[in-house]
Amino acid sequence: MDRNWNEESEPEVYEFVSMMPWFMDPRLLSLASIVGAIITAFLAWLAVNRHLRLLRGYAEVEQIVAQRTRD
Repeated sequence: MDRNWNEESEPEVYEFVSMMPWFMDPRLLSLASIVGAIITAFLAWLAVNRHLRLLRGYAEVEQIVAQRTRD
């Protein structure tokens, strides 16, 4: 019905589109999990690499101490 009280012969039909929120999109979730796994692997490699460098440094110091003790 409009402002002049004229009635339509057929009722108005409305269409609704339901969209998934961006944070629940499966593509985004899979991408985020892949990126998270890559970052975790990189940080783990970084920690292991620094630990191995520290062990090599301790071994070098031990060799220098052993050499000076022998001298």
